[in-house]
Amino acid sequence: MYNTTEYKTVNPQKVSFMYLRNGASMLVQFDSYKERVACGRVQTLYYKRPFEFRSLDQLLLIIDDVLDSVDFEKDPADLRRLYGEDEAGHPVFQRFNMEDVYTEEDIINRKYENPFKGELVIRVLGRQNGSMQGEVRIGTGTARFRSSLELLRMLYEFLDHRYSK
Repeated sequence: MYNTTEYKTVNPQKVSFMYLRNGASMLVQFDSYKERVACGRVQTLYYKRPFEFRSLDQLLLIIDDVLDSVDFEKDPADLRRLYGEDEAGHPVFQRFNMEDVYTEEDIINRKYENPFKGELVIRVLGRQNGSMQGEVRIGTGTARFRSSLELLRMLYEFLDHRYSK
């Protein structure tokens, strides 16, 4: 299905620009956590610029939209809607400028010297039942998540620990 072992680290100082060939890794940088509202940016392999988020739910919607935009596998019947059928190809939260997308040739030929530095990597390994499954990498540690809700709890735990000092 997916190659879950092949990844590359360009700058091993902290968590650097890491990627999988399937594009399922997202590098996350938190800029603030005022009143338990996380703000920051998320960078992915397929887009030349990071996407800003102003809450953890926004972060999860951006990740889902990025995965949809690169045709990351999911069951189209998984997502239920309040108001009928989904309008195919319309992201829930993030609108994408296709000029910001790397072509396959760019990805194969470019040197990964992205200046973006993150604190953690969210790697989505699969999507089913309207949710994501994968792992979070912080430094050299890894924790697996079975749902978007479990990921959300892990992110709050990380932020509470980081900003309580």
